Amino acid sequence: MNIPKELIEQINILARKKREQGLTESEQKHQKKLYAKYLGYIRKQVVNQLEFIKQNTAKPSPNHSHDHSCSCCNYKSNSKNKNNYRKDVLC
Repeated sequence: MNIPKELIEQINILARKKREQGLTESEQKHQKKLYAKYLGYIRKQVVNQLEFIKQNTAKPSPNHSHDHSCSCCNYKSNSKNKNNYRKDVLC
């Protein structure tokens, strides 16, 4: 979901006016509403991106065997030390 250009333009117009001459009370209220709307779009984008990542992240099977080289935990089956894998990753 993209942020509408009109929203960004309105925010920029009020920000410019605020710097140059100040805003009336009603303009300040309108600016706050625009900021809230803008932040709503940003939050929604972040949530959507996190959901996309969550859905598209491959998870290794919790029951896979280590009779091969395992990239999920760097286990090496030909290693002399069978405990030669990352301890922070559960396979």
